[in-house]
This record gives sequence, C-alpha cells and structure tokens, in this order.
Amino acid sequence: EKEMVKIYRIIFLILVGFSLLGVIETLTGWHLRTSVVGTYNQAYKLNRPSAVFWNPNDFSTYLSLYLPFTLGLMKYKKGLFNKIIGCLLYCSGLYLVILAESRANVLAILLGLLVFLVLNWKSESKKTMKTLVILLLIGIVIIGLLVSLDPELPFWVKTKTVFAQIYGLPQELKEDRGSAYVRGRLIIYGLRELGRHYLMGVGVGNAEQHMAKYGEDLGGIVNLHNWWLEVLVNYGLIIFLAYLHFYLSLVKDLLKVIRNSGILRLKMMAEVLTVSLASFSIACIGPSSLLP
Repeated sequence: EKEMVKIYRIIFLILVGFSLLGVIETLTGWHLRTSVVGTYNQAYKLNRPSAVFWNPNDFSTYLSLYLPFTLGLMKYKKGLFNKIIGCLLYCSGLYLVILAESRANVLAILLGLLVFLVLNWKSESKKTMKTLVILLLIGIVIIGLLVSLDPELPFWVKTKTVFAQIYGLPQELKEDRGSAYVRGRLIIYGLRELGRHYLMGVGVGNAEQHMAKYGEDLGGIVNLHNWWLEVLVNYGLIIFLAYLHFYLSLVKDLLKVIRNSGILRLKMMAEVLTVSLASFSIACIGPSSLLP
C-alpha cells in the first residue's frame, strides 16, 4: 500500500512538472530541442505545447491518460487545498490539450470525465463529489469571465476551433478533405493490406511500408494514426482479439476492485486506472504511432 502511494506521488509530480512546462510554452513560444514545434514556420503554431514530447499530439495523449490522477486526488484526499490543486491541474491539462488542437484527446478527456461521474453516480461520499463538481463549475465560470473580457483570447479561439472541427468531422469525410478524410482512408487501406495477408498481419513495423504505395491519396502520410488499427494490421486478427480481450479483462478486474475492495487507496488507484483506460480507447488515435 505504501509503494502504491509512492507511485501515485511520483506520477502526480511528473504531471505537475510537464504541465508547468506546457504552460510556459504556451506563454513564451519557447520549446525544448526534443520538440518538433520549434521548427514550425507558422507563428501561431509556436504556442502549441509539447513539453518533453516530440509533438503536441503525443503530449496531449499523455495528459489524457494521466489527468484522471487529479480526479482521484480531488475525490480521495481530504482538505480543500488538495481538491483545489487537483482542480487547477485538471483544468490546466484541458487548457493545454485544447491549445494543442488535439481533437481526439479532447474527446478522450471528456469520455474519462463521463466515466468518472458514472462510477461515482451513487457514491457514498456525496459531500466530496459535490465539492468536486462545484470546483469544476467554478473553473468553467472563471474561463467564461476571462472570455467575456476578451473574446479573442487564444484559448477561447482555439476552443471554438477545436469543437468546430469535431462537429465538422462528418462533413470532412463527406467532402473528402482534412485529417478525418486521411484517417478514414488509412483505415480502408490498412484493412485492405490486412486482407491481402490473410488476416495474419503484415509484420511488426511493416504497415508504413505497405501504406507508402497509397502515398498520393494520403498526402505522403504512412503512419496509421490509430493504435487499434496498428495492432490489427501489424500483428493480425488473432493477436488483435487477444489484445482486446486483455484490455477488456483489465477493465473488468479494475471494476471488481472498485466494487469490492475495502482498502481506500487500492480503490482509488483502481478507479483512476479505469478512467485512464477509458480515455485511452480514444486517446490512442491521436498520435501518429504508439509503436517504437
């Protein structure tokens, strides 16, 4: 149990450090040498956060997977100070993901929040949940006040842009344009290559080579941009089904711990991991690839 607390603290401190670095990037346009953002030609893209990661999408995926730890802090840690810190960190994470313009991870965070609320719908700690909801509402009100003072704030402009892009996804597919169209074609061509290899997979790391033949239609993009598709196309249907079974079994076991465990810290970790895994189901389609 003590080791679990240590792991939680380490994860939380790393999240704080990366979030602070991301905020600095959005304010100054300065980036580490490990980031590709510094090479962007468009000035408006220089404020997209990437922290220690290669690009904003990778950083956003990290945030969507680890922000649930702030929800665990708000729910299970006593004291208003801990809840405020958790709320600030959660809101700053959402702020960074929106500025990174990662649509998949915005949806992943919202799905994670929905799963968290469903898990606690009949929670015995009603006072704690009320405090959490109030803090999140206060955060939304503060953002609303800032927007009313300056409707052209970069955060507000990016927020409108991101949600407009999410809403416009069906139109992109219909009109054969944008990243949604490219990702749709990647799925089609990926499944085509899977079929040509008798559902056995093209081999680990070989999907990009097979996608290269469709380069003209894909604008030169060869990464599948979808973890589920990567596993299916590279490893084949049998391995994919085994992996999917492992993923669902993990969620099932975590839900059992949440329902039956009498150890508070174990229950907290199980709940956080369940929310994180739920977010992962969408977040994994954000980066170009999760395979090394």
